[in-house]
Amino acid sequence: LAGRWRLVKRIGTGAFGDTFVALDLETPTTDEDGDSDSDGGYRAVALKAEAFRWRRDDPTKRRVSSLSREAAVLRAVAGRSTSFCRFVAYGEDDARQVVFLCMSLEGDNLLVLRRMRTPEHRFDLHDVLLVAAQAVNALEFLHTKLGVVHRDIKPSNLVMRRLVGLEQRTFQLCLLDFGLARTAATNDEQQTNGGNDDGDDDDDGVEERKVEQEAVVAKRTKPIKFRGTIRYASVCAHERRRELTSHDDFESLLFTLFELYYGRLPWSSKMEADEICARKRQLVCYCQSRKTEKEQEESWTKRWLRDQVANRPLPSSLGVMADQLLDSDIVIDYDAIRRACQAELQSVTDGKGDVECSFFAVLKPPVLGRPSVRRTRSFEHRKLKQTNSTE
Repeated sequence: LAGRWRLVKRIGTGAFGDTFVALDLETPTTDEDGDSDSDGGYRAVALKAEAFRWRRDDPTKRRVSSLSREAAVLRAVAGRSTSFCRFVAYGEDDARQVVFLCMSLEGDNLLVLRRMRTPEHRFDLHDVLLVAAQAVNALEFLHTKLGVVHRDIKPSNLVMRRLVGLEQRTFQLCLLDFGLARTAATNDEQQTNGGNDDGDDDDDGVEERKVEQEAVVAKRTKPIKFRGTIRYASVCAHERRRELTSHDDFESLLFTLFELYYGRLPWSSKMEADEICARKRQLVCYCQSRKTEKEQEESWTKRWLRDQVANRPLPSSLGVMADQLLDSDIVIDYDAIRRACQAELQSVTDGKGDVECSFFAVLKPPVLGRPSVRRTRSFEHRKLKQTNSTE
């Protein structure tokens, strides 16, 4: 690809493209680099590829790639935070009509790790609190330093990175996938649902706007649509009554942590959207620590927990996080959530220092191998199908 990247293995598939393990043929590595692999000694990276997309109202013009938004965010955080992947390269391959983004190759995501935790498929409280504390750090930087809302917080977008050169079980949580990210809406924008209707319903009404003079992400100029993953999206994302804010990122994080701890959520993708939204609202209300004991005892979520999963007490830090969602006009108190996680973590360890993190019982370096011919063809078929549809 582009004369520099050799695809090795497919590791993910998205709505518009695929993610591969790739080798950077211009960057040899050694064992001391921590990125060495068994295929030629070149640096392994994660490469996301997306076929060119064309505007419906004008097939001669290309649509803004979600990878350009993601590259903008990664450039903006480079050298400033360890809570994100390292940016490597962004470019286009005109011959193959593909846009690509290269970033550092990290470890397993939380969805994979949870499914490895048999038979309950859930994490211990200690591990959940470690994830929560580091996720708060990542979101605080994203919201306060860049002014960006992620809009798709979920377990598969949170990965664990080993810190090379440090103690074997030291890890860093990394936030991925900024294809849906946008700059936080102002109060005026929250009240405006309309904008420039260019006839391209899937283009999300994109304008380009600078983020700290380094990054460009999406600014809405069209009616509000559902954005995110329905399993983890906030109540507001379902109702579409306003643009998503930092509160919605934390609501999605709340659902993510709840699933990590209890092994499941009180809804499934087979349910109607209205029912899912109602159950999400009930779950947020149940988690809020300001509810009376009678209200919590009579809560539908309480009955679901009692009937469906082991009756684990609700972590108090989740209650503090849910309290931040009471009013969307109140600024998120990141320090309060972080202190709650640290205090509860201290009570779990009982003053004995850090308990061994069980993530590393299953964390393994990425395995490189030959790419699947069938899957590679599916990617090419999707690209050709999209190209033919514009002709």
